[in-house]
Amino acid sequence: MSKDYIPRTDADFNQFFKRITQYVAVKCAGASPEWDHIPKSDRTAINDVYGGWYSAYALTFQPQPKPVMQEKTRQRGTAEKALRHFVNRFLRYEPVTNLDRDNIGIPNRSLTRSPQGEVTKLVAFEAESWKVYMIRTKFREQGTKRRGKPRGYYGAYIAYEVGGDATDPEKFTRNTVATKSPHIIKFTAEDRGKTVHLAMRWQNMTGSTGVWSETQSVIVP
Repeated sequence: MSKDYIPRTDADFNQFFKRITQYVAVKCAGASPEWDHIPKSDRTAINDVYGGWYSAYALTFQPQPKPVMQEKTRQRGTAEKALRHFVNRFLRYEPVTNLDRDNIGIPNRSLTRSPQGEVTKLVAFEAESWKVYMIRTKFREQGTKRRGKPRGYYGAYIAYEVGGDATDPEKFTRNTVATKSPHIIKFTAEDRGKTVHLAMRWQNMTGSTGVWSETQSVIVP
């Protein structure tokens, strides 16, 4: 089993989480940021999670009663889950580079692929116009009827493009990771009436991804 990149001790975890939020802030700063793929709402959300974790953690610098320690443990669990999702959604792919991941302590993909790291399963999915500004996707492992991700996988990596005639998922400019099916993708008033092209592939716990599904097209309602 590969070593988890999340530090074990609270002190090391705090520094790791803080380093990521600070690094992201620098890369996304300015009128022409180096990284423009992370929405401000997601940056604010992960900063809020860090703030909640640190507030609970800081109370434990001195001996505290059991309820305070339990709250710190709960916040640690919440923070780890949110941070893993943020990393898998935004920091595994371009424009984030291998050097960036080295700088913040996130492992890069091994050049020598092991059987355990390979993503061999295929995605089958349906996409449909749902509510105003929303498209609903339902996904499952190809060849099965049970909806959702395969056991041991992190979720479905979804790439999509609004408008245009792009057919190669590698060139789609928007993406998200869905851990549950169905998954709702929200759009804006500017997108309404436009055609969205989507494709999916599975992503495992280490960030490796599999083969793309066929592309589907849906109109934003």
